[in-house]
Amino acid sequence: MYLRKHDLLQMDDEWLTRLPVELLLEVSKRLLHDVKELQDRLHQNPENSSRPPTSQAPWVKPEASEGCPVPASEHLPGETGTAVAAAGATKAPEVEEDPANAPVKPSTAVKASGRKAGKQPGSPGYGRTQKLAVTGTCDHRPEHCSVCARAISANAPAKPYTAWDEVDIAPPVEGQVGLLFSVIRHILFETDCDHCGHMSAVRSPGGPRERMSGTRSSWVNGVWFGPQLAGLIVFLALRLRLSRPRIREALMEMFGLLLSVAVIDETIRSDGYRVYRAWLNRLRCWPHLIRKLQGLAESSDGRVAGIGQEMEGLMKTLEKAIYAARVEPPPEGLPILYAAQVDRLKRLCTAHWSDAHSALRSVAREFLYDWEVIMRPLAEPHLPLSNNAAEQALRHWVIARNISHGTHSEAGTRAFALLASVIETCNRRGASSWRYLGTVIRAARKGLALPPLPPIPAAV
Repeated sequence: MYLRKHDLLQMDDEWLTRLPVELLLEVSKRLLHDVKELQDRLHQNPENSSRPPTSQAPWVKPEASEGCPVPASEHLPGETGTAVAAAGATKAPEVEEDPANAPVKPSTAVKASGRKAGKQPGSPGYGRTQKLAVTGTCDHRPEHCSVCARAISANAPAKPYTAWDEVDIAPPVEGQVGLLFSVIRHILFETDCDHCGHMSAVRSPGGPRERMSGTRSSWVNGVWFGPQLAGLIVFLALRLRLSRPRIREALMEMFGLLLSVAVIDETIRSDGYRVYRAWLNRLRCWPHLIRKLQGLAESSDGRVAGIGQEMEGLMKTLEKAIYAARVEPPPEGLPILYAAQVDRLKRLCTAHWSDAHSALRSVAREFLYDWEVIMRPLAEPHLPLSNNAAEQALRHWVIARNISHGTHSEAGTRAFALLASVIETCNRRGASSWRYLGTVIRAARKGLALPPLPPIPAAV
């Protein structure tokens, strides 16, 4: 564990001079360990770690030679590229300005109003201005008492206490082209229990909780977007790279549906898409793993560098054997032919499971956690060793990230990553991504098991 800033602030020359010799030696070892760790992290790059190529500084290029200019980050403190270039130039004399004749600069300070930011108490609220014609209704009545758990008769007197409208894309009609929207008014009822007299109110997952103001005609001005419409919004945002304002404009221009930017953003980020589970039928990228081992081989710690060089050599030997087996497979098979190398690599990982060096410990555990998956290409040499196909599939999403300048919250990042994965998988399997997302959203809102990903189409 590194020394924290809190620890370093307490360490100065005077503190070091007061330490006994044996403690000074221990502190020096600790500082040397931290310096080596930080030095290794400082020199990590896409060639010796799993960092993406985009993390490389713009001025760092593989073909850089001795004649290249010195990067700005390597100048001495207080120097800039302009200052270094003009180091031998004669400095122009400075002209002193007379304070009396100096122009008066207008004050830019804004006087505080004394009010808190945001909507002020008593200010009028804002609701939907577009009135939607209801195309159907759906009643929700409690089936069991929330206190005694007895069944409530379907004919028991009930009164509505809240409602909301669900705007969604209607199911496709065979022979018709285009999208049709439906507006379903969901009415929630409350009923007195015949057994205990308790009034039970039905609850719908995700629906509003406002109560009606007393009469049947006083509906809550709430609108809920259906799963198919939510899936379409997600598709427009992630697959077609439309911004929130552009989605708002498209829905208004093409369908006459007026939504706010905030509602669109909430629709994209709020619904959960826990579709993927633990997949056993998968692969690991060998070039990424070898780059991590190369980073260990270049470590400032001699012991770690030696271990990294040996592990890197073993992985490269197995990699060459896999490529050779694709041309002419050996009769005995690679797992048997290279059993000694595989066993040596595994023993190295096991021996350094709890190593004091954090990078070596992390790589050893990563190998052992996914050992069967990593070594799978030895038994099946035809399988790809790299994830180039997956990275090419991510190209679209990298462009989308560059256009939107990335996400601004943890929730947005997670939603973007999961949705991108689901949409790309649907496209690769020839399924409609936004309609599949609609089925997932519908199941999630009802608390049901999420539907599996569309099946892989059978080979023709």
